[in-house]
Amino acid sequence: MVRLAIVGNGERAAHHQAALATLSDVEIVAVAGPAPVAQYHDLFSRPGLDVIDICAPAGPAADIAIAAAQAGKRVITEYAPGVSAADGARVEAAFRASGSSLDLLMPERHQPLPQELKAVLQAGKLGALRYVHSAWVWHWPAAGWVADDEWDRPVTDGDAGLFVLDHAAGALDMVGWLFGDVPVSTVFARTCALADDGFSRYVSAVLSFADASQAIVEVGLTSEFPPDSGLQRLALTGMRGSAYFQERDHDILIGGSGARPLTDDRIAGLASAFSALFANGAGNAVADARLALAVATSLRTGQPVEVG
Repeated sequence: MVRLAIVGNGERAAHHQAALATLSDVEIVAVAGPAPVAQYHDLFSRPGLDVIDICAPAGPAADIAIAAAQAGKRVITEYAPGVSAADGARVEAAFRASGSSLDLLMPERHQPLPQELKAVLQAGKLGALRYVHSAWVWHWPAAGWVADDEWDRPVTDGDAGLFVLDHAAGALDMVGWLFGDVPVSTVFARTCALADDGFSRYVSAVLSFADASQAIVEVGLTSEFPPDSGLQRLALTGMRGSAYFQERDHDILIGGSGARPLTDDRIAGLASAFSALFANGAGNAVADARLALAVATSLRTGQPVEVG
């Protein structure tokens, strides 16, 4: 039985609770809301507590993760905690020093449609993958973006690092996962504002792979779109065929499979991601934030970034 505490009080925390409730070998022993990091000391030092699941916004999540690591707890977050590559380095150093583990859920790759497309690739139906285009651009209310305020850390997004690590990381991870064993060699990214409201953002990243294949990942959000609107698109091209999905026309061409939304069951995707992490054991997660960190670095420097 895994004994787990959730730190978070918003929609993400509610989704995690719903997903974890479907797992018979997990017990949620506490749910903590916004507070200064020092106030989590008693929770993190509680005996018999195995995992801290951080659902706080990206900014304060870095300090919370470091405090949990110093308490010797395994930490799970949906995406990398922090708003920049510098935050990522601080968090990594803390976990290396403590010997604790930090695992990322990255639930996008666990959704039914990406799982089906991965199976098509593994069966060789498309041949060697040569190009992927992934687009996730959608409505986001301003209130959701400024939620950091109640966590006593204001929103800052000067180089789009916060946006990339908290909103684009899963899409980047999914594209790298679709390519399988072919490593990314470089990433080059650009960003712009979608509206003059202080938080609307668009990021486009070009991923170049070691075999000369390429992927373009577009992620954006803005309150200027009507509610429940946006674009979700995933297109794969291989040496022998292609598969294409776009939410607007629900068109997916992989040999007779039915159409479905790209992220049609968030709770099931999260539950699958949690199950994979617990099955792999602490420190053995396969998802990581290296692509998101490289994109954030490229946005800051304006230059392509090599991915090791």
